[in-house]
Amino acid sequence: MAIHKAVAQGFIGWLYTYNTAKVVKLESKIIGVLNRLIQIILFVIIIAWIFIRDRGYQYVDNSGIASSTSKLKGVAYTNSSDPRVGRRLWDSSDLNVDRHGNGAFFMTSNLIVTEGQVLGECPEHKDGKADCQNDKDCLPYGKPFHIGHGVSTGVCNKTTNTCMVEAWCPVEDDSPAVDANGKSTLQNTDDFTVFIKNSVLFPYYELTVSSLLEGADAEYLQRCHYHPANDTYCPIFRIGDIVALSDHQQNKDKKAFERISVKGGVVSIGIKWDCNLDYSLDDCKPEYKFKRLDYTKTNNISQGYNFRHAYYFEEDGKRKRDLIKRYGILFVIETDATARAFHFTTCLLNIGSGVALLSIAGLIMDIFILYVHRQKPLYRLCKIQDGKRLIQAAKSQPSWKIHMPDIENNNTEDTTNDLNV
Repeated sequence: MAIHKAVAQGFIGWLYTYNTAKVVKLESKIIGVLNRLIQIILFVIIIAWIFIRDRGYQYVDNSGIASSTSKLKGVAYTNSSDPRVGRRLWDSSDLNVDRHGNGAFFMTSNLIVTEGQVLGECPEHKDGKADCQNDKDCLPYGKPFHIGHGVSTGVCNKTTNTCMVEAWCPVEDDSPAVDANGKSTLQNTDDFTVFIKNSVLFPYYELTVSSLLEGADAEYLQRCHYHPANDTYCPIFRIGDIVALSDHQQNKDKKAFERISVKGGVVSIGIKWDCNLDYSLDDCKPEYKFKRLDYTKTNNISQGYNFRHAYYFEEDGKRKRDLIKRYGILFVIETDATARAFHFTTCLLNIGSGVALLSIAGLIMDIFILYVHRQKPLYRLCKIQDGKRLIQAAKSQPSWKIHMPDIENNNTEDTTNDLNV
């Protein structure tokens, strides 16, 4: 019973008691000016950082759902004595292999064609992996040449000094297909154009935006080409311009495309949306950035981009194939989209956070006065009360209710200590 009574009294005492911090007022020019200066600095930082730089009064929707489609157009021509390329017309259907999914497209800038391959036995290509002087060098039978094209038959071809293999014959010669000047035999691919349609849905605001801006008609699309200064919103891009703008050496000429066309590469097309819905929706427009991804200044090994694929057919009762090794540019479309507008709750929360940060000024001043200022012993005496002395004062005067005694003279009338420091 006594325990319950004690608990009840403790609860009643807690319910009817209010504790407040003791205030010590220091009249000092140095301390006062320093305190206001810190408060002003914190206030300026809060306004500049939270409300101007980060626009803390707005709710930001960065969960935009993006979709990108592309359409490549152009015609190229080869007139080479190299039988792997030959004389031929190539259009966008030949050079654009759509196998890279949404957000990427590929354009062939150089290629090697090995026509009419059939399964059989033939000498391996002379690349140092299957060289031989006699049949012993080609043993054991069935040994695969993983970097080559087939498995060994155990026979050395004395004409080529390479092992005979079971493979698709004739085996591919994948040495670079270039002309006398070291350029790709597939010319004029830099004049190809690509139409990119990028759409973004912002779920929170139920808003959809498109890179095909309002007012763009068929006549405009037929004559416009993207230019970073003259036409920044045209969704039709010349391939040579994209490569030049992404080139690490920033040579805005044909040399950039000549360097990448022989062995290919990977280029990023970045589309950035930053829509401030507090203003007109007409200002919500895409910004394009281009960057080559496969190039590094510290390592130039395995630069470029290529892949192989084959077309199979029947001829004279035999199953044959045309093997094509394509060098080209893989364009990766990346979308970074945000939409923002004024939001009362967000603004209120950031204001509260800013006000809370202003309390740092008091913490800094307490540290300065308690540990740095020349009058720190006196300030400690007034700021920090000794609990033991309070207990002793209460025992010596049991009839008193001492709420806030002065440490020096037990003055209970004034709750504020004024110190001239």
